[in-house]
Amino acid sequence: MTVDPLTGEMVEEIEWGDNDTVDGMLGFRFDEHETQDRSGLRGLINSSMISHPAAPALELVFDRVPPRFTKCLRHLANDALDVSLETVATVRFSEFLGERTEGSVLGLFQSDSLDNYSLLCADPVFVYSLVDILMGGARVQAAGDVARSYTSIEIALISRIFEALCTELTRAFDTIVEAPFTLAAVETNPRFAAITRENAVCALAKCRVDVLGVRGQLHILMPYANLEPVRDRLHKDRLTHAVHGQRHWKDILNERVRDTKLELSCVLAERVLTLRDIEKLSVGDVLSFDQALHDSVSLSVGRHQLASGQIGRAGERFAVRLDQSGAQIREKLS
Repeated sequence: MTVDPLTGEMVEEIEWGDNDTVDGMLGFRFDEHETQDRSGLRGLINSSMISHPAAPALELVFDRVPPRFTKCLRHLANDALDVSLETVATVRFSEFLGERTEGSVLGLFQSDSLDNYSLLCADPVFVYSLVDILMGGARVQAAGDVARSYTSIEIALISRIFEALCTELTRAFDTIVEAPFTLAAVETNPRFAAITRENAVCALAKCRVDVLGVRGQLHILMPYANLEPVRDRLHKDRLTHAVHGQRHWKDILNERVRDTKLELSCVLAERVLTLRDIEKLSVGDVLSFDQALHDSVSLSVGRHQLASGQIGRAGERFAVRLDQSGAQIREKLS
């Protein structure tokens, strides 16, 4: 016990030199790195769990990628490959890079509609097996645990696969935002794939690839900061997401219909003839019509009359001055 010189009160001193005293206050020892205890203060310090609002639409997008990418791989490799989505998780960027095995290939891709870069990651099992197929190797189980550097041809082949995956991601994101993804670079060293801060929160889609009797891993990592421009759409539920998709395709169909080309016919006059009248026709005969030069002519598409007008001349060409506006013609079509 000592006396505080300012207040004059008795103060109990605590000896901090003893580590047991500090450990007793905290409830654990700092040198216990291997413990799995996540309670109390230890849970706050060592917690790797991340609290982030759910993004149902993003999970729907990731769920659409594997079936389409499976068809793409089967077309490229001409073999029975299968891609399936295992889970969609939320991780920190440093944790994702720390779990990469030696020999993993990382692809950096981006979109002008979204911020910054995202990552694609293929583990060695998937890379070695797929390269063996594309290079015409025997259809046997590939060894994915052989650590070696990749050749330029192998990097070019995996780049082609990543580009195909970017195409499928673009189609999957089409109902959320028009975001054409393009592959920017392919890296084999995780240090050169630091696209964001180490503590940045990211969405991670883990896919399993069954090829040549082994199971490889294919990951898609997108920092949530990149998805801020479409944050509101990603947090919508399934029903709203479906309605948005229907409206999106309705707009596309409307644009395609407006761009459809039609063959427009100008009918100057018409006359009905019997087959007997046609048989009697000879060279030099003149057919007369009950139509004056100043009478209106009709404009038709197939058998449907769209408008009428007065025939005239514009420069060296014949012309028709319409009696109806485009809005009136469109109303007639509808």
